[in-house]
Amino acid sequence: EIVLREKEFLLLEKLLASPKKIFTRQALMDEIKAQGVEEMFLMIPRQRAETIPGILGCCDAAFVSFMDNPLFENTIPAKLQSYMACGKAILASASGETERVVREADCGVCSAIGDAAALAKSLEELMGSHRLDDMGSNARSYFEKHFVREKLLDDFDRCLETL
Repeated sequence: EIVLREKEFLLLEKLLASPKKIFTRQALMDEIKAQGVEEMFLMIPRQRAETIPGILGCCDAAFVSFMDNPLFENTIPAKLQSYMACGKAILASASGETERVVREADCGVCSAIGDAAALAKSLEELMGSHRLDDMGSNARSYFEKHFVREKLLDDFDRCLETL
């Protein structure tokens, strides 16, 4: 995981210029060092789920992305739900259901998958926004309305009743 500490992100365009390239943790750390922007990133090891809210509490926004694959069009990733539960504004590089939820909830910005320039613009827009707190509140409200366990179980029960 990467926790961004600053509101300037010099690496974004370079890191995303080749969406097919997969960065390993070490390759990403090497690129950050090569660009001389180590002070902008805090690299932390993989964390257990219960530690994530505390980590996210230190962030201005959370990032979610997908590979360009039709399989992901109809899914809402658990990490998006976790970010929303923590009341974080969302920066997304996604399409389909993830994009729909971010836009419907008015909880962040979304750019096309693999479009580094659009993602950089979205990041600039998000971090320049005076609405980060509002977006975070919107994320939490949407989570409570649509993703809490009891709501999902009720919806599932209603679906089973129609069979």
